[in-house]
Amino acid sequence: MIDFKKFIKEGKDRCDLSSLFLNPVAFNKAIEEMSEPFRTDHVNKVVALDALGFIFGSRIAEKLGVGFVLFRKEGKIPVEKKTVSFTDYTKTSKVFEVVSDAILPGDKILIVDEWSETGSQIKAAISLTEQCEGVVAGVSC
Repeated sequence: MIDFKKFIKEGKDRCDLSSLFLNPVAFNKAIEEMSEPFRTDHVNKVVALDALGFIFGSRIAEKLGVGFVLFRKEGKIPVEKKTVSFTDYTKTSKVFEVVSDAILPGDKILIVDEWSETGSQIKAAISLTEQCEGVVAGVSC
C-alpha cells in the first residue's frame, strides 16, 4: 500500500502534487485506485476538470477504455459550448465550459479532478453534465 500523503507538499493555501507525478510507481497506483471502483460501472466517458484533473482524467479514461471530455475554464473553447457558473473554494466566481456535443444524452459519466475541498467544482461539473443530459455515474478525486 502506498502512502500518497508523502507525495503531497502542503503550502499555505494549496497543495502541490509534483512529487506524485515524479514517481511513476505512486502515480500509476493513484490512477489504478481512482479507476478501480468504476471498472464495472460501464461508464462511457470521463469528464476531467481544468487543469490538474486533465492529468488524472486522461489516464483514467485510457485505463477504462472510454472517451475523454474536458471541462475548461471560461474563454478556452472557440466553438459552440455549454456553460455553468459557480463560486470556487476561494469565493471566486468561475465558469466551466464544454464543447456542446461532447456529452450525448444518456452518456454515463465519471467526473475526475485531483482534489475537492468544498465540492463546489464537483457540484458545478455535475450540473453541467446534467445540462448536457449525461448521467453521472460517480466522482473520483
